[in-house]
Formats: sequence, structure tokens, C-alpha cells
Amino acid sequence: MANHCRTQYQAEVQILCLDLTKSETLTNKAQQALNCHGTIDILVHGSGITQRSTAAETQLEVERKIMEAGPSGRQKAKIKRQK
Repeated sequence: MANHCRTQYQAEVQILCLDLTKSETLTNKAQQALNCHGTIDILVHGSGITQRSTAAETQLEVERKIMEAGPSGRQKAKIKRQK
């Protein structure tokens, strides 16, 4: 995706990987994104966690991580533009 945007549209693309289950890292990653270009034009949220057990066998901690990492999870990052 990044290479396609760079070659097809001559876009400046920055990819920052993060773990949405570690909320303490989100503010820093958001600031890194803002430091690159000053604004965030597009944010692609492509996270997810899979597991191999049945629902009855899945531990609560695993369910929590799945919900937090998914797009409907409770994880929120506040992105503030520093002036």
C-alpha cells in the first residue's frame, strides 16, 4: 500500500506500527505521526487478533485483548496537534 501510494501518487507515506493493547504508547505514536508532516490525513486501522479456541475455552484475558485491538474496541487515542 505504501509503495503504491508513493509511486502512483508521489505521496509521502509514513508507516508507524503500534500495539493497540498498550494504551500507554498511543500518545507517543500519535505525536510521532504529527512530527512527520504536521497533520494526519489518513489513518488506517488494520489491527486484529485471532485465536484458535472455542468461545467457551477462551480465557477472559484473551477476549479482552481481542476486543481492545479490534476496530470496535474500547481503545482510544487522543491526537492533539501541538501549536
